[in-house]
Amino acid sequence: MRRVGSRVFVHKASVWIDRDFKTTMKVTRVTYGTTDYFELLSQHPELKQCFALGTRVIIVEAPINQ
Repeated sequence: MRRVGSRVFVHKASVWIDRDFKTTMKVTRVTYGTTDYFELLSQHPELKQCFALGTRVIIVEAPINQ
């Protein structure tokens, strides 16, 4: 388990998963190093620390408990 700011991530099957993630949520895949990846980080610079966990990370867009 790792805390990144107000988010908590658990490590399962080589993926860091935001504790607030539910399998019923819509998922948008963003590949590291792509235009979409850098656009996302420019719009949400706070996610840089989350993506620093590894190449496979699931992040809830807006944490549920905020």
